[in-house]
Amino acid sequence: MITVRRRADHLAQAIAAAGVEATVITNGLEIAEEVGASSAVRVILCPGAYSAHEKGGYGQDT
Repeated sequence: MITVRRRADHLAQAIAAAGVEATVITNGLEIAEEVGASSAVRVILCPGAYSAHEKGGYGQDT
């Protein structure tokens, strides 16, 4: 799982660029978009209350 964090963007970019088959679970919209650009990556976006400031979902459902 990759959560919304500053350094997480670098991890998401590396996963997408590597082209390896992977499943990424995230609560971050930008992370989902980044890794989702790779056809080898399956993205699962966690539910929750949306935070525009963090650009992701939070709460007990996440």
